[in-house]
Amino acid sequence: METYHKTLRNEQFKLKPILPEHDIDTIFGNVEDLMVIADDLREKLDKRIGEATDKVPRVGDIMCTIAPVLKLYQKYVSHFERAAQRLNECRDKMPQFANFLDGKTATGDV
Repeated sequence: METYHKTLRNEQFKLKPILPEHDIDTIFGNVEDLMVIADDLREKLDKRIGEATDKVPRVGDIMCTIAPVLKLYQKYVSHFERAAQRLNECRDKMPQFANFLDGKTATGDV
């Protein structure tokens, strides 16, 4: 996330950004929201694992509290094909973006 999304967002403030903002939005969709949800869920599960006993609920209550926001994953999944298509289009048509991706891959910064 840091490697690609934040770098591309920060580039928006330059005269010639690597990728237009609308393409960033199409490619990444709601991934920022999903990262927040995933981090929160991981923290709650890690804490629960540390305190799990026969008397403390395992994870069911955590899943019940997070269930309403899991619908955001549906949006991500339903837009995934379009995002992948746009990623390939941008890579093919925008040399600066292709170089950015190649540079990240070559340095192992994936």
